[in-house]
Amino acid sequence: MNIKDASFSVRGETCDAELFSRNSPENQAAGIIVMGHGFAACRSYGLDEYIRTFTEAGWDVLAFDYRGFGKSGGTPRRLVKPSKHLEDWTGAIEQAQSLLPRPEAPLVLWGSSYGGGHALTIASRRSDIQAVIAQVPHVAARETLRIMEKEYFRKALGAILKDGLRAALHRPPFEVPVVAKPGELAAMNTPDAWEGYKNLVPEEEEWRNSTPGRSLFHFSFYNPADSADAIECPVLIMAGKNDSLIPIDAVRRTAEKIRNCTLETGDFGHFDIYKGELCTKACSRQVKFLKTLYDEEYT
Repeated sequence: MNIKDASFSVRGETCDAELFSRNSPENQAAGIIVMGHGFAACRSYGLDEYIRTFTEAGWDVLAFDYRGFGKSGGTPRRLVKPSKHLEDWTGAIEQAQSLLPRPEAPLVLWGSSYGGGHALTIASRRSDIQAVIAQVPHVAARETLRIMEKEYFRKALGAILKDGLRAALHRPPFEVPVVAKPGELAAMNTPDAWEGYKNLVPEEEEWRNSTPGRSLFHFSFYNPADSADAIECPVLIMAGKNDSLIPIDAVRRTAEKIRNCTLETGDFGHFDIYKGELCTKACSRQVKFLKTLYDEEYT
């Protein structure tokens, strides 16, 4: 696999990005897949097999980290704010368009979890996206919040207010964990979240399990499903019936709003799709989806 720097700037800050392509440069790539990850995640968290599969299938992949994460610039660090993330996606798309192997080559969005919601939102706003792949996608905060315990809201409100006060006073953020065990305040605290999320982080990578409290506020109002009916390109959604964070019925309703959507579900949880046999099957299905859309020779 060939890897080259593809970093780009958004509002004067750098988004760290890399362009992955297969080792046979004599064969022109079919197109470019722009890949974005989920809530407070970096591109190194469990995406390697997807990147490898797509490049072997003949696609270039531009994977990036949001501002405030990984080696990307920006402050406050580890802030999860949908509007800011969507600006980063726009910057990544513009960078990918400048790297297309030919002007008419397709540009595909690939997002997982929160990034899946971003991919759907961006596609609803643009006519130059040829396809979307969204796995275990965040579709509606209101649906996720319904499954939270009442005590969660009291704790979350306290964290939001503390962080908001610190921001107003230009002090360092009041932070909460990204992931914790059930009953503890965190952005994610469902039974499978603690182990599931930690297992995505490479052992050699330094990981700080924290995000500013205002991330919980921004999450509460983000509902990609509301604009799904504006998506014109083909979409593949892969969702888990046992997802503890994203109710499967909410995903089904979102898929029904999209004119050209293939929804595939299975008996798996939110974090299961990144590793093992399920990941291999998901990779294969996603490549098959792209092959049905385009006539290019991939191998």
